[in-house]
Parts: sequence; C-alpha cells; structure tokens
Amino acid sequence: MDSIQAISGPGTAFIAGLVTSLHCALMCGPLACYLAPRKDESVTFLQAAAVYHGCRVISYTAIGAFAGGLGLLAFSWVESYNLSPARFLPWALVFFFLAIALRLDRWIPQSRWTATRLFKVRERVKRLPRLTASAVMG
Repeated sequence: MDSIQAISGPGTAFIAGLVTSLHCALMCGPLACYLAPRKDESVTFLQAAAVYHGCRVISYTAIGAFAGGLGLLAFSWVESYNLSPARFLPWALVFFFLAIALRLDRWIPQSRWTATRLFKVRERVKRLPRLTASAVMG
C-alpha cells in the first residue's frame, strides 16, 4: 500500500478536523472577537471577518512563496555538495515540535525590543477602524 493512501482515510480526516478545530477555536476565535465591530461603526462582523481572512490568505501566500524560494535556494546549494538534506529535515522538525510541546521555548531569551514593538502595534490597531484593523491583523 502506498504511504499516502494509508493516511487519506475518513478516520484520518476526522482526526485532522478535530485538531484544526481546536486550533481555530483557540487562536482564530479570539482574534475574530478582537476584530468585532464597535457599536458606533457601520461595519458588520461578516465584513470585518472577510477582510481579515482575505488579508491573512494573501499574507500567508506571500510569506510561503518567499520561504519556499529561500528553501529552494538552500536545497540547491546543499545538493551541489552531494548532501541530501531531505533525510534530516523530518527529524529536525520532530525535535523542533517536541521542544515546543515540552515548553522548552520558554528558556530561550525573549527580546524586549520585539515585545515592546508588538505592544505598540496592538495599541495602535485598537484605535483603527475595524476594516483597517482587520486588514492589518490579517
């Protein structure tokens, strides 16, 4: 049996749906509530959500294309030396996600500059009209 067929059954789709539902409920839900229109605005929640998700898709696509280009460049450089990084990449990702799951990331020093900038951006976004804030957050 081909390995891709082994993971494409209805049970696997159900588990993937549960996992992504938790992600959506815990991350996207609070963001959507944060971007809900105020009482004095004529914007509907559907408009704000559509702008947020549209800009999110565009930004993820652009970032993914940029990261894919960097990855292609890195793979072409490594393959020129007859090394195959493909066999090490899954293990590197396993260790990365294991470290995140065990909360080892909290031992990495956080940049105070980044935290300050993110706080200032969040405060500015609060004052923007909801459609503009939705686009910025997306």
